[in-house]
Amino acid sequence: MADPITLPPELPTRKQAGFSDKFSAWLIWFNGTFITQLINAIKALNFNSTSSVSTTSLAIGTGAKSLAVDASKSYLPGHTVKIARTSDGTKWMVGDVTAYNSTTGALEITITKVQGSGTFTDWTITLAATEQIDEQFVDSQTEVTAATGDSVLIADVSDSGKKKKTLISSILALVADASTTQKGISELATSAEMITGTDPARVPSVDAIRQGLLVPGSVVTTTSGTAHQLLSNVPSWVKRITISYSSLSLSGTSSAIIQIGDSGGLEAAGYAGASAVAVSGAGTTGAVYTTGFGITLGAAANVAHGSMILTLIDPANNTWSASGTHGLSNANASGSTGGSKSLSGPLTSVSVLSLNGSDTFDSGTFRAIFE
Repeated sequence: MADPITLPPELPTRKQAGFSDKFSAWLIWFNGTFITQLINAIKALNFNSTSSVSTTSLAIGTGAKSLAVDASKSYLPGHTVKIARTSDGTKWMVGDVTAYNSTTGALEITITKVQGSGTFTDWTITLAATEQIDEQFVDSQTEVTAATGDSVLIADVSDSGKKKKTLISSILALVADASTTQKGISELATSAEMITGTDPARVPSVDAIRQGLLVPGSVVTTTSGTAHQLLSNVPSWVKRITISYSSLSLSGTSSAIIQIGDSGGLEAAGYAGASAVAVSGAGTTGAVYTTGFGITLGAAANVAHGSMILTLIDPANNTWSASGTHGLSNANASGSTGGSKSLSGPLTSVSVLSLNGSDTFDSGTFRAIFE
């Protein structure tokens, strides 16, 4: 509480003896003692109207809090207040007043931010100071991080080099995961999220874009068996798949084929296209393929190296085209492939198989990349 204001000395009239001395004394009191005491009184009035104490037992935490404080205060709904432990100022809660009864001193607050933990009965309540706002000064290329309930201070650099500040105080919940969005807030997507494509609202970073341009599948070695899966769980947004291979060889004269499938599995019919290989001095060997996109080898001893590109040409009908080329490392020969296939649903898997189902792979390395 402020000290009472000291009564002024007598204000003299011009006809009184010693007028100059008495008037000088009055001016000294007015400009010195009175002004100082008046300022202190105003400060005390403002402080006391929104400062209070409480012995209500409260546990530090967010949410609605009810406590008994001093009566006849000036708390109003919407005031942001700080409830700090009187004996330990490092433990506190900050929130907005929802109701206050100036007669009984009953105060209702919704807490949005806390520091520390525990249950205590010694509290001091004041209007929240500006230091309770987490200020992060950033430029347009800096990522802002904050916890739920924090406010963020965004700064731009002006021509004079001073920061122009725009306070965003309405942020109540920042995006926390891939299933949560907040209007006006964008969170960086990881390279894995770019692949799955489950949250198109997230923004990719430059690094994520670089990593996400081409998404490689696993390296698959084909040295046995008659079928090998190259891709599974292909994301629905994929528009092109490149299949590269080296040292492809089968135990017999059968060709290899690439089959594609949807959620119902690989489809072994309905392919339209052909593949052929031309060997210098020995002519051309080829065929029409209806059970897959063919990679014609021509003979058991032949070893092929090349690639095949699958492109989604009609999303409405899930129609994919195939084009590929390959060369033989054991002969002066090259081959090509062309075809198309419509699936029942979006493409989800890709496999390489022996055409006749009996000749086995005895050599080969495959890798598929989608985009």
